[in-house]
Amino acid sequence: MSAAVAKTVSHLYDELWDQRPEDHGIEPWLADRCRRQARAAGFHGPLAWDDDLIDNPSALPQTDAQVSLLAQGENLAARFLLGESVILDVAARREVLLHLMEWADLSVEQVAERLEMTEAAVSRAWERVKEKAREDGRAVPWRRAYVPQQRRDAVDAAA
Repeated sequence: MSAAVAKTVSHLYDELWDQRPEDHGIEPWLADRCRRQARAAGFHGPLAWDDDLIDNPSALPQTDAQVSLLAQGENLAARFLLGESVILDVAARREVLLHLMEWADLSVEQVAERLEMTEAAVSRAWERVKEKAREDGRAVPWRRAYVPQQRRDAVDAAA
C-alpha cells in the first residue's frame, strides 16, 4: 500500500471509528448484516483495539475476557514506572508514554521497547498528545533533549 493510501485510511479511521453507519445513510439491515458477518469471521470493532498497539502484528484485541490480576488495582502507570509487573490499560499506557517521552532520558526506540510498541506507534501517540493539548488550549508537552548514553559517558570521562 502506498504512503498516501495509508495516510488516507488512517485519517478516515480517526474520523469515523466511533460513528454508526446508519447515521451516514447506510441501511440499518445492511449495517446489521455486516456486523453479524464480521462477528462470525472473528473480527472485533474499533473499541477492542488500542490505537497505540494496532500496528503491532502480535497485538490482541481487548474483549470481555476476565481481567488479569496484573491489570487490577489503582495507579497502574505509577506502579509500572516503579518497576512493578503490571498490565497497563489504555489510559495507563498513555500516561506512562507521556511520562517517558517528556521526562525520561530514553530514545523513542527505548520507550517503544519498554512499552512493547513499535517506534511508529510511540511517535504517533506522542504527536496525538501534543495535538490534543493544542486543541484544548493547554501547554504542549515537549520532549527533553535526548543524549545518547555513549555521549554522556564520553562527557563524564572527560570531566
